[in-house]
Amino acid sequence: MNKTTEFINYMISKQKFGDSKLEDYAKEHYVPIVKRDTANLLRILVSATKPKKILEIGTAIGYSGKLMLQASEDSFLTTLEIDYDRYVFAQKTLKKFADRVEFHLCDAGDFLLNCDEKYDFVFLDGPKAQYLSYLPSILNVLNDGAIFVADNVLQEGMTAGEIPTKHKLESTIERMHKFLDIICKSKELQTTILPIGDGLSISIFKSSEKLTNKN
Repeated sequence: MNKTTEFINYMISKQKFGDSKLEDYAKEHYVPIVKRDTANLLRILVSATKPKKILEIGTAIGYSGKLMLQASEDSFLTTLEIDYDRYVFAQKTLKKFADRVEFHLCDAGDFLLNCDEKYDFVFLDGPKAQYLSYLPSILNVLNDGAIFVADNVLQEGMTAGEIPTKHKLESTIERMHKFLDIICKSKELQTTILPIGDGLSISIFKSSEKLTNKN
């Protein structure tokens, strides 16, 4: 970690957000949750955009879901998790927000394929090898002007070749390259990639119909 990153993290640490008990639990039980700098940006994005409907792919223990619901009091969260124990844990984490959250114990790919809802904000933090296969279905559930955020896109530096790719992750990194290539080239998305946490892509969705009419 360089001095600039250390300075930024130190300044961010002065802000009161997140849940230290959940952070400690995640660390102790090896549950992946968003890193602090990612969490800070996520809550700012939700607070600034006030999305009515949020879709979260990858509930885990409810840490990021709690951040988003706290950031926007009028938002409703639909969250997907395939692991039963984490699904049950997250329900306890978000008990206070029971009237603003809907839990699904399911395969995210199946949910997306059969989803007829539209969302204003999508946070993708599920299995990294599936980002590419989820993408077409995610684009189908975005409202015009929706925000689409994907976490862990830099994979500890492996995506950019900063460190050698672990053999078992070669396929995942290749698929992540394709995912990023598509969202950066897409005419329906305005995308940036930020080197915070483990890498975060942020896109704004503009429907093809509006783009066609504009031209």
